[in-house]
Amino acid sequence: MERIDRIVGGLPVGKTSIVYGPLGSLKTYLCLAAVKTFTARGGVAYYIDTELKTPQEHVAPAVYVEAADVGRLLDTLLDVSRKVRYVSPLLVVVDSISAVMHPLVVSHPDYAKEKMRSLAYVVKRLNSEAVTILCVSWQLRGYHGRYLDPALVMRTEKAADGLRLVVERCEDMPTPFEEVVPVEEVLRVALA
Repeated sequence: MERIDRIVGGLPVGKTSIVYGPLGSLKTYLCLAAVKTFTARGGVAYYIDTELKTPQEHVAPAVYVEAADVGRLLDTLLDVSRKVRYVSPLLVVVDSISAVMHPLVVSHPDYAKEKMRSLAYVVKRLNSEAVTILCVSWQLRGYHGRYLDPALVMRTEKAADGLRLVVERCEDMPTPFEEVVPVEEVLRVALA
């Protein structure tokens, strides 16, 4: 992911980043590539699969955890927070935040706000311990930005000539910024 590292300078360390885009826009593969790059550089990664769709073997060497609901996601993040003093540097990927939050927002909006506040509290606590968080989302709506306060927001889109990566917000650079990355480059790193 050398090209993406050059574009955004890598994921902001100890901060939260969000990658979002429509179905099939390679968000998961981008996250897998981030995991592979991070672990190849000596870091430890957790991959929290809330959609229960990512094959465990694609995630290796990251720690793979299934979290099909917001309670399990919070429990997993709290477990990571107890281990953070023993493991550094640490990357946590949540794929996807939408899978656990969207059903709550639709059916129980007040409960969803309460859970999002709890999630934001745990994420900020992890960030304060220098844990880098990467959340996948189907779309960018108010509750992500309002509660998670991401340092980096990237949108993915399929393009005829590759993966269009649009940096919509980044603390350390003028935005928006856009680059097309060949799909083969993303897949080569993600599936290595």
